Amino acid sequence: MKNVKWLERGIIDHVARFPGKWTMLGMWWLLQGLGIWIVTAVMSWQASSVDGPSGFTWGLRHWNTFLDQFIHADVLISVATLSVSIAVLQFVIMLPVRKPEMREGGRSLILTLTLAAGMIAALLVAAGFAITSLGEILLKERMHYSLARWSTITGAAIAWAASGYALWVWVRHAKRPAHDTVSILAERIFKGTVIEIVAILPIDCMVRRKTDCYCGEGTFWSLIVAGVVGTIALGPMVWLPLIAKRRKEWYGGHCRVCGYDMTATPQAERCPECGTGWATA
Repeated sequence: MKNVKWLERGIIDHVARFPGKWTMLGMWWLLQGLGIWIVTAVMSWQASSVDGPSGFTWGLRHWNTFLDQFIHADVLISVATLSVSIAVLQFVIMLPVRKPEMREGGRSLILTLTLAAGMIAALLVAAGFAITSLGEILLKERMHYSLARWSTITGAAIAWAASGYALWVWVRHAKRPAHDTVSILAERIFKGTVIEIVAILPIDCMVRRKTDCYCGEGTFWSLIVAGVVGTIALGPMVWLPLIAKRRKEWYGGHCRVCGYDMTATPQAERCPECGTGWATA
């Protein structure tokens, strides 16, 4: 275990000193887009088959049909939209970890907390979808469409507001630096998506045995929502530890308020640029 932690610290230290981190981040987003393309094509392929009472084997179609999904117009549009949207959201979430500032992110941290609350709300709504599907199977009765729609909207709004308030209270009491706050949030949200997907998969298998049109069922959309949220959280979870060391080095020689380089006057009590007591800021 110690060797594994030593190797992990060594990798993080090496990448943190690499001058082309933005290039590496771009490569990460390209690989992420490739993964989204593959998963979207596979899901589209599965949606063309069934695993319900009609008896078709799930996912088994002609090989050419599978390959055609990769160049299907709907798949390409979905991949482009998802890839760009997820990359933008990941960038926004990591905004507080840009050039260090006295307020540790300021408004961008509030925006990050708002997005994080939305992601938590999405996971809660997705869990509700799965529970509803399970209830419909056990009770053998469908929920009314209008009731389901308004329940989803109301539940999402309440969950978003409650999650946002809880996160704000947590940040105020914890008083961590912005990069630690965002890193912990991303890690916990990602772990939540993994737990939720593992919990939903057995319910999804039950749903697939009861219906041919499983792509319209709650568990199908639950897995999609959880997968998208997990992908969004994965980027910050991986990248924030890599740049944490560089931030500590930056803090060691710059004013936290204005960013003035203090390496030439390390014993100064105040920053000559803005007059702030930088050593204790």
